[in-house]
This record gives sequence, C-alpha cells and structure tokens, in this order.
Amino acid sequence: MTQSIQAQYAYLKEKFQTYYHFQDALNLLEWDFETTMPTGAGDSRGAVMATLTQSMQDVLTVAEVKQAFDDVGQDVQQLSAEDQKNFALMRKEHQKLTALPSTLNSEIMAQTTKTLKAWHKAREAKDFSLVQKELETTVHLQRQKAQALAKITGTTPYEALMGEYVMGLSEDRVQDVFDALSVQLPTYIQKAEAAQQPVASLPTIPLEAQKVISKKLMEMLNFDMEKGRLDEAVHPFCGGATDDVRLTTNYKLGTPLDGFLAVGHETGHGLYEQGLPEKYKFQPLGKAPCLAVHESQSLFVENKILKSPEFASWLQGELAQECPSLQISAEDILGHLTKVSRSFIRIEADEVTYPAHVLLRFEIERDVINGDLEVADIPQRWSDLMQKKLGITPPSDKEGVLQDIHWYGGGWGYFPSYTLGALAAAQFAEAAEKAMPDMMQKVAAGDFKEIRQWLKKNIHEKGATFDSLDDLLTQATGKPLEITPYLSHIDSRYCQKSNTAKLDLKGKRSLPPTLRP
Repeated sequence: MTQSIQAQYAYLKEKFQTYYHFQDALNLLEWDFETTMPTGAGDSRGAVMATLTQSMQDVLTVAEVKQAFDDVGQDVQQLSAEDQKNFALMRKEHQKLTALPSTLNSEIMAQTTKTLKAWHKAREAKDFSLVQKELETTVHLQRQKAQALAKITGTTPYEALMGEYVMGLSEDRVQDVFDALSVQLPTYIQKAEAAQQPVASLPTIPLEAQKVISKKLMEMLNFDMEKGRLDEAVHPFCGGATDDVRLTTNYKLGTPLDGFLAVGHETGHGLYEQGLPEKYKFQPLGKAPCLAVHESQSLFVENKILKSPEFASWLQGELAQECPSLQISAEDILGHLTKVSRSFIRIEADEVTYPAHVLLRFEIERDVINGDLEVADIPQRWSDLMQKKLGITPPSDKEGVLQDIHWYGGGWGYFPSYTLGALAAAQFAEAAEKAMPDMMQKVAAGDFKEIRQWLKKNIHEKGATFDSLDDLLTQATGKPLEITPYLSHIDSRYCQKSNTAKLDLKGKRSLPPTLRP
C-alpha cells in the first residue's frame, strides 16, 4: 500500500533539501577553488568534488524516490498550486538526473579538473594545442550528456544543454532572436563609434578608496552584508550558498572603474539570490529559474544603473569625499563608462559590441555539440567569425579561443544566457522606469530602495514559478522577449553625439532628451 500523497510529497521535499545541501557544499568548494585554494591542491579537490557530485546525484536516484514520484503523480491535485509547481520542477530535475548514466556526472567533474589545469597552461603559453586533447575528452562527455538529455526533452542535443542555462526557449527561438540582433547590431556599433567624444584620462584612484567605495556601492544597492561578503579574485563572480552569497571582484590602479562595474554586476546577482522566496528555500521553486534571468539582474544594475549619467554623478561625489585631492568630473566618469571600441576580449567588451562576442560563441558551441564542428577546428572558426562580426582577428589563441573558462570548465550551452540576459535586462528596465518615472533621479541621490522592491516583487520573489523567460517577461513587462528595448537603450545612451550630461557634485543633472532611455 502506498503512503498518502502528502507524506510522499514531504519525503520528496526532504530529499531535495538534502540534494541542495550538497549543492551548497559544492558551490562553496568551487568558490574556494577560485579564491584561496593552494595551487597544488587541484587534483585532490577535483576528486573530492567528484565524490560529492556522485553523492548528490545518489540522493535522488534511489528506488524510493522513484516510487514517491509515481505515487504523487497519480493524484497531484491534492497538492496546492504552488506545491504542484514545485513537484513538476522536482520531477524535471529527477528525470534529468536519471537520464544520465550513473557515473557520467562524476566523470565530467573529474575531467573538468584535468581540462582546467591544461587550459591554464595553454592560456599562459598562448597555444590551444596544449589543451586540445583534454578538451576533446570534455566535449565527448558533454555530447553524451546532451544526447541523453535530448532523449527526454525531445530537443536537439545543443538545446538540451542550453536548457540548463536558458529557461523554456528553444534553439530555434534563440536563433531567431540572435538572427534579428545580428542584422541590427553592426549599424548600432558604427553609430556608437561615430558618436564617441574625446575623454580626459582618469587619475589614479588608490586601491583602498576603491574598496571603500565598492562597499558603499553594495550598501546603496541594498545588498545584505549579514548574508553575504565581498572578496578578491582574478575573475569576478558570484558564488556561495544559501544565505551566504559570496561576491568577488578585483581592483586595478590603471582601470579603476572596472572594479566598480564588477562589484555592481556581481551585486545584481547577489540581490537576486537574497531576494528568492524564503518559503521554498532548498526546493526547486525557490531557486532562480535559469542563468539568463540571473544575468538579466546583474546587467540591469551594470548597464542600466552603473553606466548612466546619474550613477556617474553619485560616484563623483563619493570620490570627492574619499579622495578630495583628485580632479575628476562626472562627465569624464560617464565618458569612460560609455566608451565603445572593438576588442578581442569578451569580458573587456563594452555594452554595444558585447553581443557580437556571444553570437560568435553561440555558433561555435552549437555546432560542436550537435556534431557539426570538431574541437581541432574551433580556433580557425573563431578567427573567421571574429573577423566577420567585428572586423578584427585575434593575434594569438590567448586573445581568441583560450580567453574564456566556460568550455574548459564544462559550461557548454552557457554563452547565450549573457545576451539573452542583456536583452531581458533592457526590457525589465524599460518597464521599471514606466512604473517609476523618477527611477534614475533616485540613482543620482544614491537611493535604490524602491528599485530593489520593484525587482524583488516582479522577478526575485517569483523564484522558478514561470516555465520560460518569455512567460516571466510577459508577467513583468507585458511582452515576451524582444530586441527593441535593448536597441532603444543602446541608441539613446551610446549613439547620440550629445551623450554627456551636465552634472554637479550634489548629483543634480540636466539631461538632454536623448539620455532618457
């Protein structure tokens, strides 16, 4: 005799809580891997993480869990609407895990450690051939994973992997969005380049002042420091665990604004994590639905807020307070924040040219996973596409195929989430500004509270309620994903020659109409 539906569902919730406890532990180990782990500990750490990954998978693959899913599925209407949604997400995660060979995840984790180690050496030597063999093994495993997932999702292998990062959008839907963007983007890049104004060099900002202002920025954005922290790492990222959000950044004397942008970007991620529904902590419904939505929240802060005349005014005031001897104007800060130029490195790209970097990677990884491109041919395809999309060719593999960690770290299908997130961020920002016409004036005054509340109400607290990015956007903005808000934002902020506002030290400003995205 089967147990009651409620009892079986409670059993599943307990199992998923354990599952996410393992995930939190793995996330903290990964944060340590990137920040403080001794360089000689890589192989041992990889073995530990592989064991934990297998143990995490084992929690949900025992026979009792399958029986519980069968029992609850027979009369799921006994559950509340929210619990029915949580159960559906549980089942989706369970199907994904059971679709894979029992040892595949641990094999991927162990191989990832080897590939990353080879990548670091290849990157230093600027020689892709030094990592090619390990990457071929990684791709072989990722293709196995993709094919197994595609069988249960009824999609292409690449769409199956992309689905882990992009909620509810088919490969064809993403292709259509990117095709439309590809047609429009070259014109906007040319217009933005033509509108660039000469900008004075920024003075050196002491590292200690950068750190102090970065903490003030996090406070201004309403990040809860009692449930999070900021550290330094080579590559800024947001990691950590539930109620323990770990942000990292790096500070540079030569390009100090990069540190502030990184802190703002990662704080956007952190605010999302801190705003997820408490009621469903350690349950699928209480998680961020996908990385594309996550990226939209970080880019809302970075692109809409931090690259604005109003933020330039706020930052100038903070710099005047921390470094009164510095001669730096809000206009010069804004000029540097909105500088546009074609570059080889994705993470150094400006907001206008950045999508071209993602479109390039999308084409390559789609063809690799679907079996239309082999690993050995990636460097040449990379150079060809870089020339086609941006008119430049990388001088070495380091500025080309070796620059990103994603493929070497097993993140195949990840890259579309960046540009889909940017498009969604512009759409969310447009809706937020309609709801709060004085939104940007609040930014100039250092007041993010109401904006934070809007984001929390319309996005963060929804958790994984919606089935697709389109559904979430429609709920929050009235329309599914489209490129128009992004292009309007790019045009108003970057493509008008009068792209500088007159701002005083108190944060007041006189904006020309073209600076009201």
